[in-house]
Amino acid sequence: TQSTWGLTWRVTHFCLLVRVLACSVVDGLVVPLKHSLHTTSPPDTLPYYSPSKLSFDFQQEGRQPNVTMSKTSTRLTCFGFNQDQGCFAVGTETGFSVFTSDPVRETSQRQLVPSGGFSIVAMLFRTNILALVGTKNNAQCLPTKVMIWDDHQGRFIGELTFRSEVKCVCLRRDKIIVVLESKVYVYNFADLTVLDRLDTAVNPRGLCALSMTSDNAVLAVPGLQRGSVRVELYNSKETTMLLAHESALSCISINSIGTRVATASENGTLIRVFDSLTGELIHELRRGVGRADLHAIAFSHDSKFLAACSDTGTVHVFRLDIIASEESKRDSSAKQQLDAAVTMLSDAFKSLVKSSNSQIVKSIASLQNKSFASVRLPSSSAHSHTALAFGPGPEYSVIVLTTDGFFFKFLFDPIHGGECIQDLCLPLFLSPTSEDIVVSEPPSLEGKPPNPEAEWLLI
Repeated sequence: TQSTWGLTWRVTHFCLLVRVLACSVVDGLVVPLKHSLHTTSPPDTLPYYSPSKLSFDFQQEGRQPNVTMSKTSTRLTCFGFNQDQGCFAVGTETGFSVFTSDPVRETSQRQLVPSGGFSIVAMLFRTNILALVGTKNNAQCLPTKVMIWDDHQGRFIGELTFRSEVKCVCLRRDKIIVVLESKVYVYNFADLTVLDRLDTAVNPRGLCALSMTSDNAVLAVPGLQRGSVRVELYNSKETTMLLAHESALSCISINSIGTRVATASENGTLIRVFDSLTGELIHELRRGVGRADLHAIAFSHDSKFLAACSDTGTVHVFRLDIIASEESKRDSSAKQQLDAAVTMLSDAFKSLVKSSNSQIVKSIASLQNKSFASVRLPSSSAHSHTALAFGPGPEYSVIVLTTDGFFFKFLFDPIHGGECIQDLCLPLFLSPTSEDIVVSEPPSLEGKPPNPEAEWLLI
């Protein structure tokens, strides 16, 4: 009996050791190429809550929507807009919520973990697919994993595991972009195979920008040189390098069709706009003369406007089509004035002045490229971290989300500019009354084409 007991103990100990080693190999070595497509639901310990516009299965099962909000103040862990800026996702300590931008309405709330929450909640347009990354305090969804959540099935359907913390995730219908501190991975969305690997400078902010149109896949990430930007044109299989700034980058943004790239440095005084194909500097926009930490920059849907928000609490709006026209006129006028001055100088200085002609013209023009419209956030939110987007038409508006849980909407005059007008200021998670909670049925897709910009799309 004693020998049998000893043999049993040794076999049990060996099985446990093999299991530990297997876990170590899977989680520690097969990265970041590891990917898996789950066939089972998440553990029962992860409660699944409220149906919504993102969960069409609830409508099919005949259940009634039950949109709920926190009875007390909820701390936000992250936030961000979807690709068309028509809705946004907010990460909390226990899950996430999805809101439409106009009108402001909570369409989905999920509580997936008991604590810790998510550091990244990335949407795929208005579909049932989201990418989630946990915080360091989340024991079930680690900050080194990208979990693909299917809100229709109510479960995780895939994951990507890495050796270091994930800084950012960007989604397209055909690609998943995962940003680490000094590397970027590009995956095929269909089977999670690696398509590309890019080395970058140290990127603690997780800077990355991705175009949304299907016919022009453009990715912009920091280059290896400080202040540079690497632009990958995947359709034409070309790479453009932008020497954007001398200091480290703070923001990168791409317009919806992938033809323009906007950048800002840690100095925060200038925003530069480049042609993504040629790398030509098109605009140099002056936010101000004092140093500032730019939190976000965003193009409007038609690329005629660009907005920026910094830790000074001021939102700036630049009108790019007017700037282009005025730059051309100023360049011509400044060149005429300089040519007249050159003729008055001695021959000894003519060649020197002519060689500096173009640089002087650009300097004169850039000093006048100030914001077209602006507004200051309320003092309580002035120093909060922000996310930025343009609202849908027909009115011209800028939407700002703040880490203290507020939604701001500002209107601006597209012709004359000037001071923006505050149209909305709403708390996202603060003790709502029954009248504040809008309950709506998931929209039917019968007889409607799958238009991600107009309807929720099940994929």
